[in-house]
Amino acid sequence: MRRLIGGVLISLALGQALLLLCSCGGGTSQSSPEVVTAQETAPFRDTILPYSGAVTWTTAQAAQAGLANEPAGGRNAAQTSMIAAASRLATVDYAALSLPAFITQTRALKLKSSDFQAASPTEEWHARAQDEEKEWLLYSWRGPAFPDHPDRPKVHRWVVVYALYSLEEQKVSRVLTTIQGEVDE
Repeated sequence: MRRLIGGVLISLALGQALLLLCSCGGGTSQSSPEVVTAQETAPFRDTILPYSGAVTWTTAQAAQAGLANEPAGGRNAAQTSMIAAASRLATVDYAALSLPAFITQTRALKLKSSDFQAASPTEEWHARAQDEEKEWLLYSWRGPAFPDHPDRPKVHRWVVVYALYSLEEQKVSRVLTTIQGEVDE
């Protein structure tokens, strides 16, 4: 009987210590966010925010001009979520997300989990539900670049990771990865 009671007391003490660590920032009580993907050039905002109602999107600059202020923990939560998802982000089949003309160059980039460890996101978009009091911030991080296409040297492409932060829940619920690029003219 004493062994059982002692074991229970030790288990309770360990459980309380873990809860204390999580609440003090030594761990995280937030569950790992879902990782989703979007095809290159696809409307990624529709994919990362699965809200059935109407949503108004504004740039972060417009949001900072009076629509909403960035919460102190938003950027940190986005960064933590992106880094926590690094191993999953590294194993995404980016060639399947690529435009057909760039599949070979996309396959040439061999991503590792460590490629996502330096994620330093910036607030890019603010979303507000039109029918409810719901708001989100969308953070982005520009990751590793894909090799240039030899026949299209002015086209540059890279991995982009987004984190969706809910202002109400004060957490990141989804991380999305896709491919974006630009053309030098």
